[in-house]
Amino acid sequence: MMSSPVHLSKYLFQVWQWNLMAGHLSAEYSLQSDRWQRDQEHRQLAVDLIQEEVNELAEAVEKVDPVETLDALSDILFTLMGLAAKSGLDVALEDAFKEVIRSNMTKVTGERVILPSGKIGKPEGYEPPDIRSIVEKYREEGLL
Repeated sequence: MMSSPVHLSKYLFQVWQWNLMAGHLSAEYSLQSDRWQRDQEHRQLAVDLIQEEVNELAEAVEKVDPVETLDALSDILFTLMGLAAKSGLDVALEDAFKEVIRSNMTKVTGERVILPSGKIGKPEGYEPPDIRSIVEKYREEGLL
């Protein structure tokens, strides 16, 4: 039996709260947005944290360690959501994720293209994700 779908917004909010409490975010959106735009070290820290977690995942997968793999996957999700919050893109992340899922489904609904690396390729009929329209929608709403 499949479980119900997870809605990211609940978890994004919890990660946002944690980042606020840790001092990585400002409660005032304009200050947060300004910091993200102007503070290269702030942006680099977010990327470095994700890279650190990806490196831990690679080690766990190499060891075939389910506990460390799950821990690393969870840490990656947390740091990715933190980056979304710090960049102000958290408001659009759930819609963007749904759009990427929709797009990826077009890779497997017809004849699949499997590349030599094992990656699923883009067959005829593939529809790329329209992330731009999501960004534009949130900008029009004044949320980005």
